[in-house]
Amino acid sequence: MAKYQGFQKKQLLDIYKNMTLARKLDDREMTLLKQGKAFFHIGCSGHEAAQLAAANNMKSGLDWAYPYYRDAAFCLGLGMTGKEQLLAFLAKDLDPSSGGRQMPQHYGHRDLRIVTQSSPTGTQFLQAVGCSMSRKWEDNNEIVYVSSGEGSTSEGEFHEALNWSSREKLPVVFHIQDNGYAISVPVSDQIAGSSVFDMVSGYENLAKYNVDGTNFFETNLAFQQAIDRARKGKGPSVVVSRVVRLLSHSSSDDQRKYRSSEDLESDLKKDPIIKFEKECLKAKILTKTACLNPFFLPINAPIKSLTEEYIVSSNGAFFRILLKKALMGLFITIDPMKPIMMIENITTIRPRPGTLKSKIFSKLLMTQIAT
Repeated sequence: MAKYQGFQKKQLLDIYKNMTLARKLDDREMTLLKQGKAFFHIGCSGHEAAQLAAANNMKSGLDWAYPYYRDAAFCLGLGMTGKEQLLAFLAKDLDPSSGGRQMPQHYGHRDLRIVTQSSPTGTQFLQAVGCSMSRKWEDNNEIVYVSSGEGSTSEGEFHEALNWSSREKLPVVFHIQDNGYAISVPVSDQIAGSSVFDMVSGYENLAKYNVDGTNFFETNLAFQQAIDRARKGKGPSVVVSRVVRLLSHSSSDDQRKYRSSEDLESDLKKDPIIKFEKECLKAKILTKTACLNPFFLPINAPIKSLTEEYIVSSNGAFFRILLKKALMGLFITIDPMKPIMMIENITTIRPRPGTLKSKIFSKLLMTQIAT
């Protein structure tokens, strides 16, 4: 069939699958949290279209990405899998982001050139600018993506990064995902002028784009122009995508305490997945059957099955680590009902003969020998 807004049908189906996969991951991870199998969650629901528009215009594995904690859909768009995100969320040792040592939603992937962020918001800006400076020196046509919410633009690192990158015409694109709230603080109270787009005026060589981040096609056009501009050496860009936050800030927050029910209902009507579905149905890219069951489309397996597999997928490797430490004269005490966060932080003691720990150690050793 003919292209729709410059996209082949397969491309749009892949984008739709990643949108729905990101949403299903959010839903499943919240369930796992309530079951005590994880300890923290911060979602991307409402941001999917803007993130996949950015990923669509990047060269995965060649360009560099410095995402922030909501960029689940963006990372899926670059090639990260649902399995890899679940391994990170559940702090498994096969997690590509950090081997289970980072907090959930701190995305990283060496092969895809996704650099995991620090937890203090805004630190990724200067790291991305430093990376983009090296890309310019090497003259290799690579670009750098860095993102945050609108709240992090109040940090000094943001303005320092804009100044440096604008002065040097660096190939970096800043993606500010404005969902209207910095945790519980509305953007009108957070930013002078109430708009990131207006706030960044005045930097020479800096292009600015203000888009409806719930509209994939509009946002895609902005990133197409911003990234093309960066590759041509014309300097940095700021893309401000106005998105909606369909979940609370994080699992530690309840937005019903500071947002009205009318406000929350209004955001639901702007759901980017529903918008994308309607447009693709109209263009006969999608069918109603696929919309009712997105996983009718070719995806590895339903999220529930994937989750059950990934919860246990790295146990063997973890017990090899346990055994190695045990053979060094140490025994690691763990609570099997809680996720393993950091090997270094787990209490280690020497097992004393006749104790329960010693018996467990012996059983573990014999099990490992048997396998």
